[in-house]
Amino acid sequence: SKIYGLAALRVGFAVGAPEVIAMLDRVRQPFNVNSLALKAAEAALGDHEFIERSRRINAAGLEFMVAAFAKRNLAVIPSLANFVTVAVGFPAGLVFDALLKAGVIIRPLGGRVDTGGLSCHIRITIGTAAQNERVLDALDKALAQLRSEAR
Repeated sequence: SKIYGLAALRVGFAVGAPEVIAMLDRVRQPFNVNSLALKAAEAALGDHEFIERSRRINAAGLEFMVAAFAKRNLAVIPSLANFVTVAVGFPAGLVFDALLKAGVIIRPLGGRVDTGGLSCHIRITIGTAAQNERVLDALDKALAQLRSEAR
């Protein structure tokens, strides 16, 4: 739904063998998509120009963000999606808190303690050029603050 600009509507579709679709249909809730969301989804499916433009914007934004993190010596998990996962060197929950105070929302992949694994990783959705710059600026400030507090 995100590539169609419909993420907030929470619509989706499945393609599969008839017997698989029949099983899904048996367990889905009745009236699981409202009529407005359904009409928007139907219209979006036919807008190939919008989809291609979304792909180009996302690819450019992803490339920009990956390069920006490389300049900051922050490791990135390779992605082809509309988000990037980056190791920030501090527990993700602490970075989330600092960014939230700056009005930036990211997804922390860990809590407020480094427990290994992805606990010091955050997920950032690719946005417009201005949004990406804003996230990077806020992240720079948050990480500087956390480094200062760690000394």
